[in-house]
Amino acid sequence: MLNKLRHTFSQTIIYSIGNLSTKVIGLILLPLYVEELTTSDYGVLSILEISSQILVAVLGLHLSKAMMRWLAQESDMITRKGIILNTYASVSVVSVLFIGAFLVFQDNLSLLYFGKSSFAVYFKIMAFWVAAELLNRITLDLIRVHEKPKMFLLITITKFVSILTMNIIFVAYMKMGVEGVILSQAIGNGAVTVFTIPFVFRNVKGGKIIPAVFNEMLTYSFPLIFSTISTMVLTMSDRFMIKALGNYADVGVYSLGHKIASVLNVFVIQSFQLGFLPIGYKMFHQKDARPFFSKVMTYLVFVLFFVGLGISLFSKEVIILFSSSNKSYWVAYTVVPIIVFAFVLRGVNYMVSLGLHYVKKTKYNAYILITAAIFNVVLNYLLIPLIGIYGAAGASVLANALMVLLFLYYSQKFYFIKYESARIFKLFVVGVVILIAGAYIDVKGLEMLWALPVKGLMVISFPIILLLLGFYTKQERAAISGAWRKWRHPEALAENMKSLFKNENSNEKN
Repeated sequence: MLNKLRHTFSQTIIYSIGNLSTKVIGLILLPLYVEELTTSDYGVLSILEISSQILVAVLGLHLSKAMMRWLAQESDMITRKGIILNTYASVSVVSVLFIGAFLVFQDNLSLLYFGKSSFAVYFKIMAFWVAAELLNRITLDLIRVHEKPKMFLLITITKFVSILTMNIIFVAYMKMGVEGVILSQAIGNGAVTVFTIPFVFRNVKGGKIIPAVFNEMLTYSFPLIFSTISTMVLTMSDRFMIKALGNYADVGVYSLGHKIASVLNVFVIQSFQLGFLPIGYKMFHQKDARPFFSKVMTYLVFVLFFVGLGISLFSKEVIILFSSSNKSYWVAYTVVPIIVFAFVLRGVNYMVSLGLHYVKKTKYNAYILITAAIFNVVLNYLLIPLIGIYGAAGASVLANALMVLLFLYYSQKFYFIKYESARIFKLFVVGVVILIAGAYIDVKGLEMLWALPVKGLMVISFPIILLLLGFYTKQERAAISGAWRKWRHPEALAENMKSLFKNENSNEKN
């Protein structure tokens, strides 16, 4: 089991590098955005970005997830190619229809969003951005199925460089504002689509459309569409509700705080999902699967809190640094710890919901997410008028907590896993206490010269306090000691990374 856990960890690390290269671009460009965009402009951009994410998630029909699930259990090469061809053909048709619809109704969409038609060009550009990303998601999921993290890394870095370069040209030099940002996204995603054409062709060549298999895949993925819509409502409705009950400036401030907190989502949760899901599907039928999933849950919660504490405790300094010339953004740091905790719960949700995927009971995912989404909207409606952006952040925490309870109940009914409850409880208690202590330091307004080392010690104290509480097993202490001896020397970093990639290449061949 230890080797499997190491393989999962190494896959996650490599995928995180690739995933981070595209997602972190929003953070890299934050100083540019807060310099060139007002809080209202940034609020508009946030609404457009959220809309694009919703469209990609819904229009993709979750066929890429179904493709991964079916490929995991299919060994016949012709059938595998047919499954892949089915997926690409279906999403390609949807993409073409979507582009046509957006080009026809761009003026109407501008009126719907902004009350005037002068922003129609935003939706024209967004049509091509979304269509390219729909196809790219299938390609990246296919790369994950083949467990080719180096290829994944190369493609995502290509996207990163393209988007970064275009942002500098369009936003910094040409002063195109929001239009320049979304045009950069369209070009970056288009570059990936073109770059990956040979890989796609190799994987569909010789395949045939298989209606029966496609119908099974669609039956599996269709409930996930409702799950996705509910997830989007759950995770993104806060900004729409703030807009409706407040203004675009409030959306801009909250979005900045959310962007900082979402580093946890990008670096840990999404990267973990990329590396773990193909492994999870393959592990499902093995005899030691349940103990494996239990250990993964414990380690995931540990990493979520450790990274989350670092993000939360230093968010004030980061936001002040990024927006030093625009103090209207500074208050954003106050919502970061709350949103960070919501993301911790989201990571737990991901693990406890996987049991329903393994047994193909995805309709329960839809029921739970719809319930949580409605609960979240009601809480936003009640809390935002009372406490503003803090009400939106608190609603996210409570809705994610409800999901943990519901997913745990239904997933355990169909695929029981004995989680390490006592150890996870210790992680939550220690993590939450340090989060609260960090928030208290910021409220007291400690000088940055003293605040930085104090916060650094608080982050370091997390694993140490756990050690004093007897959290680690004997095997884990030995593994930590071995990892420390291997990675503590900076001069050996390159060699260790080379070894990591070499091991993953060996796993790919096996």
